[in-house]
Amino acid sequence: MHLIRLLLVISFVTATLGLFSHTFLATANEMCKNLSNVNEDVIKQIFVGTIPQSSKEVMDYVFCMSRGLNIQNKFGAISAKKLKKFLLNFKVFRKSWVDRTLDICLQRDFDGRRNAFGTFTCLREQYFKQKLFEHKPYLFYLMY
Repeated sequence: MHLIRLLLVISFVTATLGLFSHTFLATANEMCKNLSNVNEDVIKQIFVGTIPQSSKEVMDYVFCMSRGLNIQNKFGAISAKKLKKFLLNFKVFRKSWVDRTLDICLQRDFDGRRNAFGTFTCLREQYFKQKLFEHKPYLFYLMY
């Protein structure tokens, strides 16, 4: 019974994420054109969760923030060094968490460049997983 519920939840989440990513990527060019005021306060709110997680605006910022915060290298890819420095400016993140999470999250496009959307989405997921497991450690076992 529990296994069936778990499988239903997993299939629902997978279907929802697939639909979301298709819709999101279709409008990516329009989103970045409209963002002129990406700043560190907004990014901090994204990570600490004061902006609702489901907000479309949050995902817009996550996708476009590497341009606004100048953490790209001269080839247009995310600079790991600049990203690490940016994250460590926030007192929310410990150095050990940043190092470990960047190893997991520096996503790359097919051409080998680091992908902004994949990287920041992953960073945000890792941050919320950590916060969730600090308060409800039993959830860790449900995921594996």
